Amino acid sequence: MENRPQIDLEIVRDLEMQGVNFAISNKKLINCKFTSCNLLYGGGDFHIEECNISHCSFIKTGPVAEALNNVDAEQIKQNLIKSWDRLKVLWGARAGVDDKGNINLGKANT
Repeated sequence: MENRPQIDLEIVRDLEMQGVNFAISNKKLINCKFTSCNLLYGGGDFHIEECNISHCSFIKTGPVAEALNNVDAEQIKQNLIKSWDRLKVLWGARAGVDDKGNINLGKANT
């Protein structure tokens, strides 16, 4: 049995950012300060608690932007699959990335 952590929101606490692009998807932001930033939302859950956000823009990216621009769900799915396939190529065959997202660095899948 493998001892992997449960997938959950990444906790980001007491972060101060100015003038950056910052992805909020899959994050729990607590007591953070964002000034003149682009807050990128590409899908996935998020939580914002006691944060100061000033002069920022919320930018839709990826599948969320496509869905809100009336891209067909099947096309969004195909785009995601293509992106996943490109990611697997970047890891390389030796990384052993399978279609379920399992990565075995240093050995190929069998």
